[in-house]
Amino acid sequence: MYKNFALLKVILWQNQTALKYLDSASAILRDYPNVYAELDVWTTYGLAYQNLLQFDRSLVFFSKMCLAAEDLEDYFHQIKCLTNKAQLEFRKGDFPKALKYALEALELIEIFTFPPQQVEVLIEVGSIYSKLSEYDLANKYFFQALKISQTRY
Repeated sequence: MYKNFALLKVILWQNQTALKYLDSASAILRDYPNVYAELDVWTTYGLAYQNLLQFDRSLVFFSKMCLAAEDLEDYFHQIKCLTNKAQLEFRKGDFPKALKYALEALELIEIFTFPPQQVEVLIEVGSIYSKLSEYDLANKYFFQALKISQTRY
């Protein structure tokens, strides 16, 4: 519950409140470990710190999540890891590095197919290409995302 409240607060840009909820969630997870809940908590910490422009702290939490996702061989979270890192580098203005992470995520969505996540990755790649003024490439990825989002499963 705390993890979900924290995510809501991050979405609402109430990041300090989100951090308090995340601290509560982390305390519970120390007593009742759940690796998948920890992955989500670390991701949300990373997002909150990213919003607060504390990029180093954000990267620490994203990296913890990434290592755990690799150990679990969890493609969903590995893709999420790369997407988070791409967004972080985008926010920092390092577009080549952002594109590197986004393209790595794009490779993984060929292995692990989850349409909502595919759409997210394609939009991320398109956004980076758009920022780089590569509008034809950006549109290619945006239209792929649109096509997937209109498919019924």
